[in-house]
Amino acid sequence: TSINTPLPQGNIADIAFDTLGNKWIATEQGLYKYDGTTWTVFDTSNTAMMGNWVNSLLMDNNGTLWVGCEEAVFPPYPAGLCSYDGTTWTPYTTSNSGLQEKFVRRMALDTLGNIWVMSRGKGAAIFNPGGIIGYDCMDKTLQTCISTGVSESIINSNSPLTVFPNPFSTSTTLTFNLEKAETVSINIYDVTGRKTKTVFTGNLSTGKQEIKIDAEYFTSGIYFCEVKTASQTFKTKLIIQ
Repeated sequence: TSINTPLPQGNIADIAFDTLGNKWIATEQGLYKYDGTTWTVFDTSNTAMMGNWVNSLLMDNNGTLWVGCEEAVFPPYPAGLCSYDGTTWTPYTTSNSGLQEKFVRRMALDTLGNIWVMSRGKGAAIFNPGGIIGYDCMDKTLQTCISTGVSESIINSNSPLTVFPNPFSTSTTLTFNLEKAETVSINIYDVTGRKTKTVFTGNLSTGKQEIKIDAEYFTSGIYFCEVKTASQTFKTKLIIQ
């Protein structure tokens, strides 16, 4: 409590833990980090936080801390969402993101790395600074979703991309056709949208293409393969066992 720690009096709104075991504590008078020995306070005096009233915290899969904060002053009620990667603070508000409201009340991370944001009075939103992943398909269980911007035609029998075998544990073959000779790039992304490997980049001739993808470069899990030309982009899901 405020009696035996530097924590201020008032409510504790949220707590998050990072991979190093540090405790991040949201208070009405700033964000506090406790490493087991030392207390460090982060507020508007030493960060890009919009306010010192911190009401929600979330640690994502990359170790970035997300902080919902506001300041109870009138006007203009400054508020918003900040990310902290251990070095840089980045602010997000309605003016530079798709957030529906500056006042963030709760956050949750889904299995694809998207952040679900509950606002004070304008419902919930899905937020991902790298682009929303997996919510352009009909299956909201996320079991068969593919990354944002991909047509449903990619997963039907007329798909321009085929992968066999899939799932795979050693290697698989990506097959597609080109109507004309083009410069093609083939990249693999993880479920958070981070590019993990460039499989191929260069010129390909007209006709059927077969590209081998080795599993040795990846850990087990779900990935997305993107085939991009000058005129179009296609993606398909890879399952590595």
